[in-house]
Amino acid sequence: MARNESLAFISGGGVDKPTGFLNGTPVATADAGRAFGVLQYVATGNASTLGADIIARLIAMGFATKAGYRQAPGCAWLMSTAVLAEIANLKDTTGRPLYSPSLWEAGPGFLLGYPVFEAEEMADVTANAFPIAFGNWQRGYIIGDRTPLGLLREPYSHRGFSTLYWRKRVHGAVLNSEAIKLLKIAAT
Repeated sequence: MARNESLAFISGGGVDKPTGFLNGTPVATADAGRAFGVLQYVATGNASTLGADIIARLIAMGFATKAGYRQAPGCAWLMSTAVLAEIANLKDTTGRPLYSPSLWEAGPGFLLGYPVFEAEEMADVTANAFPIAFGNWQRGYIIGDRTPLGLLREPYSHRGFSTLYWRKRVHGAVLNSEAIKLLKIAAT
C-alpha cells in the first residue's frame, strides 16, 4: 500500500489516485514567468547523463527555490537509490564528499545541507527524465488522508476461510509550484 501511495504522489494521474508532482509538464522558465501550478526544471546540460557540472546544477536547483521556502522546515531532496549512489560519489574541490550519509539509523543523509529521501519510484538517469526533485515539501505538495485505514472481514465466500479487504483513500496535489524544483536530463 505504501509503495502504491508513493508512486501516486510522484507520478499519479489524478484519476482514482492522487495527482503526482511529476504529472504536469515542467518548464525551464523561472517563477515569475511561468503559470502557477507548473513546476520549474533545471537541465543537466547533457542529453543522457547527469553531466560534468552536476554540482553546479544541484546548487542552481537549490537557489532557484525562493529563500523563504529553502530556509523553512520541510526542504529536502528526493531521488532513487540508484541516483543517490551516483551523487554519493561527488566531491567538492577539496575532496570532501557532497553527500553525508546519516550517522544514526533512522535519519536521512544530507546533500548540500539538506536531507535526502530515497523514493524508488523516482526516475533513473535517462534522457528527458526527472530523476531528482528538491523543494519544501510541506509548502509545495499536500497529502490528505480521506479515510483511515479500514479492514473488512468477509467470511462467507470461501468456507473455512476469511477474506480480508483493506481500504484507504488519500489525495495529493501540488499546492505551491514555486516550492518544488526538478532536475531534467537534457541539454537545455
